[in-house]
Amino acid sequence: MAITSFHRSGATTNLTTFPSQLANGSRRDRDSRRRSATECVSGSVADGAHQHADDDAQYLPELVRECERLGFDLQLTNDPAVDVPEIKVINDRRTVIARSDEIGVARDDVRAIGRCIECDSELDDTAVLYFPADALLSFQPCKDMTGADIRMCRPCVEASCLPLTAAQRGPEWMLRYGCTPWCINDHAEPVAAEWHSALPIETELRDAAIDSGGCSANGDTLPWLTAQVVVTNDKPHAYGRRTRVWLGYGVHTGELPPAEAREALEAMRSFVCRLEHVVKQAEEIARDDFDGDPDIARLDLEAEDRRIRAITTARNGAA
Repeated sequence: MAITSFHRSGATTNLTTFPSQLANGSRRDRDSRRRSATECVSGSVADGAHQHADDDAQYLPELVRECERLGFDLQLTNDPAVDVPEIKVINDRRTVIARSDEIGVARDDVRAIGRCIECDSELDDTAVLYFPADALLSFQPCKDMTGADIRMCRPCVEASCLPLTAAQRGPEWMLRYGCTPWCINDHAEPVAAEWHSALPIETELRDAAIDSGGCSANGDTLPWLTAQVVVTNDKPHAYGRRTRVWLGYGVHTGELPPAEAREALEAMRSFVCRLEHVVKQAEEIARDDFDGDPDIARLDLEAEDRRIRAITTARNGAA
């Protein structure tokens, strides 16, 4: 790898090149040459620009190692026109050009190439596009400084406990099933949904937690409220394409066009404001609440049981 210190003074540009064949030779020789090249670059930049702060220079050895990992050359410059680190082809070599006073930024940008965005480990062939299911539907995949898509490793995907999106399954999947990028449905399953669904949002509160009547017994694990975007485009030439908001409330689901979903949202906002008032009133009134005497309550229940038995006995005798 060639490491170059690039300075600009007025209209004159001075280039000082420090060739370093870090990819060849023994490990001890490579380490020695790497240290020598790093010291040359660090010293040259500090002497020429006088802006190479110690807290930024500490990132230089790691930047050198990352460039070596990727097979890039490195040029450091004091040119204010270089706003962000960039990669250019110089003498048929891909070269990272970075400001000498922003080595930490360059280190972060270069280090992200070929690494998982979540755990920073180097990626293998099982890595998938960083397009998580819980992202906004308007989410656009990020790219690194080479223009390649940011990806995440398979262990991080599994640890997230989120389903794969169609974008993560790849363009062939999306083309085959007419999928939207954010669709989480596995259309390859034997009994697969024909529509395309986003990851639903839901309340942490379960439906059964607020159902005093017990009507939610068959769905006691369901959230109180859910909402998700669903697109139906099966045989679109015949049936068209339709977008709906599925609004779930316990065991019930409403399929609303976006306009009606907007009306439901406005109604919910209005209700929430009034609910806030009701809850505040209840909190104030509840200050006078108190617990009864358990012994008196027990005696009352026993008296009620005797009364009911007496009425039942009298009715049976009359019959």
